[in-house]
Amino acid sequence: MTNFIKQLSFTTFLLASLSGLAQKNSVEDKVSTYPSRFASVEALANKIESDFDSKEDKAKAAYVWMAKHINYDVEQVNKTSRVAFKYFSKEELLAQKRAFRKELAQKTLRRKKAICEGYATLFKELCLAFNIECEIITGSSKTFISEIGYPKLPSNHSWNAYKLNGKWYLVDVTWGAGSVDFNQMRFKKLYTAAYFNCKPEKFLINHFPDDEKWQLLPNKLSLSDFGKQYQAYQAYWDSGIELIAPQSGILKYKKGDSIQFTIEKLSPKYDIAYKYRNEKYGNKVTLKRRGKSCTFSVPMTHLRKNELIIYIDTKPTLGFKTQRR
Repeated sequence: MTNFIKQLSFTTFLLASLSGLAQKNSVEDKVSTYPSRFASVEALANKIESDFDSKEDKAKAAYVWMAKHINYDVEQVNKTSRVAFKYFSKEELLAQKRAFRKELAQKTLRRKKAICEGYATLFKELCLAFNIECEIITGSSKTFISEIGYPKLPSNHSWNAYKLNGKWYLVDVTWGAGSVDFNQMRFKKLYTAAYFNCKPEKFLINHFPDDEKWQLLPNKLSLSDFGKQYQAYQAYWDSGIELIAPQSGILKYKKGDSIQFTIEKLSPKYDIAYKYRNEKYGNKVTLKRRGKSCTFSVPMTHLRKNELIIYIDTKPTLGFKTQRR
């Protein structure tokens, strides 16, 4: 009888897990059948409204369609544009700002390319159409190992927070669409769902909001401490791993030292390797697994400042600066 109950409990858990996975994938599957163009924000919103019931699924559908069909406009990188409003009252200013956002959302949809502000604005307009409270968040992003240690990274990025059942969730459609190869100034389209409903503590690895309340954490991080964190690439988010140690992005060492790494939730099918910036080939590490954790060490063989990249399944995953003590 006991074995039967255990088997029944396991079966119930398995079915619930599979049901949750199917529900999660059903949004992406359904949106994959959508056309690549819509005439207006309202047309896209109406299509999503007709296909999904829950507000979370509607927000996810907006994220999926945008990330798969809106390209990053590399020609606008490092270009600044200012918008001037002429008004005689607060109401007029708010009305002009509202009109500007609606126009930018429509422009993003029509051109099918934008920089982060365009992505964030279109996502917000779609959320408003679904009667979902949504905000555009501005702040600093960290995309290069060379930026680790900067005490004051510039405010250079925009993303979103939307609210469901009294709780705020973080979204970055721009990064969900792919990344920019700054050497060739080309947009590399590579969809990932990792930046939808991202946990605040993970989001804060490479997103620092200008207004600290959007960290969505009880203990706030300073901009200086944000800059000292390690660099996380897309493979970090897609793999589902968690880096336990080291937490600093700057690894200080003495000659002959090795740095110990601890990672959780690493799939058994993945190997790990490391490579310094001035090395041609990577070096595979020896993993020691214990439960859900695994550890490995990296020898500090370079006697000057360098950059270290950790690879998982041959993909760059984590980046650090190395310095001698």
